[in-house]
Amino acid sequence: MLLKSQTIGENPTNDSSQIGPLGILDSSEVKLPKKAGEWAYCSKTKNAIKVHLVLSNDNGALHPEQFVLSTAAYADHELTDYLMNIKSLTYVMDRGYLNYSHFTIYTCKINTFKDKKVNLAGE
Repeated sequence: MLLKSQTIGENPTNDSSQIGPLGILDSSEVKLPKKAGEWAYCSKTKNAIKVHLVLSNDNGALHPEQFVLSTAAYADHELTDYLMNIKSLTYVMDRGYLNYSHFTIYTCKINTFKDKKVNLAGE
C-alpha cells in the first residue's frame, strides 16, 4: 500500500482506481445545551455527542457508507473496530483514529488504509 501510494503521489495523472474506492473516516462534534444535554455529559463545561462517519467514493459519487454516534467522551480510536470493516475500501483518516497496537490487526483484517501521518511505516 505504501509503495502504491508513493507511486500515485509521484505521478499525478494516475487515478484512485489503483488503490480502490476510498473510505474517508472522520468525526464531527455537536455540542448540546447544558440542561438538555446532561445525558451526553463529557466534562464540567461540555455536553456533546460525536458523529463518526465513513464516506465512500464508489463510482465517482461520494455517499455515506456507515456512521456511529457516541458521546464526546469516547476517543476516535476507540471506535475504529466498528467503522473499519469493509474490505473493499482504502481508509483515509486522521491520526486520531489510529491506534498503533491495532495496526497489524487492521492490515490483516482489511485490505488497505492510509493515515495522514507521513512516517506511518516507521520510515
